Amino acid sequence: MGIAPESRWTSPTRMLGTSASVLSLIASRKRLRHGNRNENVSKHVVSKGSVQPDAVNTVRVSVLGKGDRVPSGQVVAALEALEKTAATISPTHVEGKFELVFTSTLAGVPFIDGYMPNREVISFDYQKVRQMELDIETLPFLPSMQVIGEECNFDQDTKTISYRIRGKDKISTWNVFYADPEVFAARSNVTGLNIVRRIVE
Repeated sequence: MGIAPESRWTSPTRMLGTSASVLSLIASRKRLRHGNRNENVSKHVVSKGSVQPDAVNTVRVSVLGKGDRVPSGQVVAALEALEKTAATISPTHVEGKFELVFTSTLAGVPFIDGYMPNREVISFDYQKVRQMELDIETLPFLPSMQVIGEECNFDQDTKTISYRIRGKDKISTWNVFYADPEVFAARSNVTGLNIVRRIVE
């Protein structure tokens, strides 16, 4: 989250040298591109055994809903509630291609409030190439950036995704505490709480 190369997520604004005004512009462009989000997706059937259905719906609506954005404070509270549960995580729910939508490292930032102002696509492969790949769209007309995580693995017992950013020694981890076929949420050892949604191609 981040669902991600913490070498970049730790401080995306510092890395790109982007001011708050530019981030505001990016956020405005994204809102125009996606239009108003007025459709409620809380009708999703919460899996049996869930002890936090309200928290699940808050998380899902925050990244799949089409109404006004859920305030970051409510999203973080829902994530923290889910983190305390003992959910079973299916490996199939955390493998594939996803878009990072929310990260607590940006919660409270004006005009952004936790929601990514740019598109970041992250892929997890635990069997074939065993890599994490992150493609980061920066500013309009600039090429995207790519970050590779090697030795990518998902430990089902600990519900932890781990990888090592190419050229780095430190292992990055995501402790997954909620996952369904469309969304998963995890705590990064560097960037805090993150939510991603699956990209269906």
